[in-house]
Amino acid sequence: MRILIAAAFAVVAACGPAEAPAPAPSEAPPAEWTVTPDLSPPGEAEFRAAWADQCGVPESEVGSALCKASALGSEEFSCDFALGDDDYRRFSADLTRGTDSWVLADPETACTVADPD
Repeated sequence: MRILIAAAFAVVAACGPAEAPAPAPSEAPPAEWTVTPDLSPPGEAEFRAAWADQCGVPESEVGSALCKASALGSEEFSCDFALGDDDYRRFSADLTRGTDSWVLADPETACTVADPD
């Protein structure tokens, strides 16, 4: 019985895979691709530029900044930053993609930490 089963497997294996028919050419028009300009993830320099531009303060006011993606595939980054000579990143703001640069997602709220009043 074992010999018959082994022989059956040998016969099936000798046949090989069936040839698939060639796919028919598609009648659909080719897809149009829209290319968006690549914008590298924001770093300290991009955060400083966005902060200075939107808050109206010099770039030197930001001590250090660290930006991380909010979620996989998200176009928003959460940035922790320090002001002045402070060594600790006590503040946070969100950056989002602008037309050709990174901008603060909520500048009104983010810029209030720069006001000493």
